[in-house]
Amino acid sequence: MLNTKLANRDKLNLLRFITRTSMYVLFVDENGITSFIFGFESASNENCGFTMLIRKHLEEKLAVPYSTDGWNGQIKRYAYKKHVSWPTAFKQIGLEVIAGEGELDDEMQELVRSRIISLIERISENGDPWFDRSWIEEWISLAATKSKWFKKLWTVDELFAIRLIEREIKSNKIFIDWKPFRPTNKLLEIKRKFDAAQGKRQKAPSTTEENNQ
Repeated sequence: MLNTKLANRDKLNLLRFITRTSMYVLFVDENGITSFIFGFESASNENCGFTMLIRKHLEEKLAVPYSTDGWNGQIKRYAYKKHVSWPTAFKQIGLEVIAGEGELDDEMQELVRSRIISLIERISENGDPWFDRSWIEEWISLAATKSKWFKKLWTVDELFAIRLIEREIKSNKIFIDWKPFRPTNKLLEIKRKFDAAQGKRQKAPSTTEENNQ
């Protein structure tokens, strides 16, 4: 019988997969991800029940019932409803499931933080080969700005800049029209705000207290 809890080791490895999926599968799509997760659960010494937790999360938190199409079918129906791709929906749900299994430890927090920071670093005046539509999808997949666990990863100023980036993405105003891989001046300005916030980042736990609001 599968566990309905995740061991810390499984949480860490699943976070590695979710934040760097293309390092683990050739095709970042439903088939590639589903195959990896089935293999991961089969190989887990802790009898990992990640897909059971996904199923429960979709049923209880997102009102997507389980059916004969399985947990991956649940994700497909949720993705269709939210107008996002299957991999994006999987990553969003996967992060919430893992974060819902208790506090993320320092290493887990750093995995998510470092990935978001690497995405922000691609906002460059000189352009970046990975700053394109796939960048938007990755941001939407990982930047869970409404979730309490995500807010705890940042200082107030960092989170403010992250939310400004999200607003620009939602307004579809991140690319210069005639050069789709170059960021707008507004986005570059926001990146400078984030860089400044990182420069004065304090390590005291109190720096993130306001982010829970």
